[in-house]
Formats: sequence, C-alpha cells, structure tokens
Amino acid sequence: MYNRPFTPEFITVLKPNEIFVFGSNLQGMHGGGAARMAYEQFGAVMGQGVGLQGQSYAIPTMQGGVETIEPYVDEFIAFAKSHPEYTFLVTPIGCGIAGFMAEEIAPLFYHAMDVENIILPEDFAEIVNELHERFIDSFDHDSDRNMDQYLNTMEPDRFACLYGPPPVTWDASDPDSHNSGSIKPSILSKWIKKILSSNSRN
Repeated sequence: MYNRPFTPEFITVLKPNEIFVFGSNLQGMHGGGAARMAYEQFGAVMGQGVGLQGQSYAIPTMQGGVETIEPYVDEFIAFAKSHPEYTFLVTPIGCGIAGFMAEEIAPLFYHAMDVENIILPEDFAEIVNELHERFIDSFDHDSDRNMDQYLNTMEPDRFACLYGPPPVTWDASDPDSHNSGSIKPSILSKWIKKILSSNSRN
C-alpha cells in the first residue's frame, strides 16, 4: 500500500535532495506545463527529453499510447531505487498536454508503491491503492470463481486501462476465455506478471 505523503499540488521550491519528475517529449522541448517549470526553475535541459537533469527528471509522454510511456516509467522506478539519496516528486505526468487520464497513467506506477523515495500525486496514489486492494481481495487461491466474476463484470476499457490489453478476446460468454470455471491461465499470468510478481520482489 502507498502510505506516504503526496506530491504537493504546487511546487515552487525544492529541497537539495528533491527531484521534480515531469512529463516531457522525446525532443526535450520543454515549452509548457510542468516541463516549462522544470526548465525555468529546476534545471531541465532544452533538447533532453529523458532522465535526470538538474533537479528534475523527464519521463516522455507525448510519443504515442500508454504502452510507449511504460518503459520510461519502469526506467525511472529503477533509477529511483538505485538513488535512495534523492526524493522524487512525481507530478501528474501525461495528464495535461498529453491528454491522458489519471486512470491510464497511474497503474504504470504500481511498482513504485513500496519505493519510499518516490512520492506520487494523490490521485495516482489512490488509484494504485485501489488496484492493490482489488488484487489482494481477488488473488486468493481458494476463490478463483470470485476473481472470474470480477473479470467478467469489468468493462473491457477499464481492464485495459488498469491492467493492459487482455491477452484473449474479451467476451464473458466465450468458452475460450475460461478454463474449468476459473480464469484462463494466460489472463491470470498477465495479472501476476504485470502487477503482483514484480511488486513482491521489491
């Protein structure tokens, strides 16, 4: 569970060990929103679209869909883990000029949940906690039918937002989506690999 403070809504000053994490574009043209603030106040470098620069860290969000953002978020989380001397204040990346919803971006930070030096915006943290609670409630080896029911009642768009595209065609009445009354192993594997397994290794 995420149980730390949240990223302040307005950041104007950073402590010496704090890093401002913002959404960028691959070209590093920091012209608006949090990127402009990073450039004007926190050392972001024009022309650098990824990674640490001054007291800021750029995560590209303008190059395509959520799946194109995920590798950069993973890279950021790994970087933060390897630099415990810094505290990373994540802004609502992708939810401004890039046009994504918090429900689309926040799940990418699931594996940051237990990384103590990563601070998330409140709405991101709430979504991550909801995601975690649902998995804990559903991931019970004695209640496959409950998890199956949860899958079948979830709207496809909501599933894709939270967990990525299902590995099979989504249709609750499709027998190929089920296996002996429980979730098809490929779907369960997708959940475990993307959400639970990596977090358990943190």
